[in-house]
Amino acid sequence: MRQSEVLEPELVAEVVHLLDSGQAFLAQELAQRGLKLFPDSWKLRHSCALACANVGANEEAQSLLRPLVETMQLDRMHES
Repeated sequence: MRQSEVLEPELVAEVVHLLDSGQAFLAQELAQRGLKLFPDSWKLRHSCALACANVGANEEAQSLLRPLVETMQLDRMHES
């Protein structure tokens, strides 16, 4: 899978489709591979965390979500 062959929104949609279809392990694998191509994708990171949680990889899910939570907290501080 090369970045030129796949677009980030399509990848996220496929991960979500796999999750909705009950194929959490495949969703997790695809999301993890996708994050190597799109490491700054918050949507892909979130989808990967959901897939991890669905397969019982809770620590990995938390580590994926931690930067999102920190960014949200910083955004709130700047809004105040």
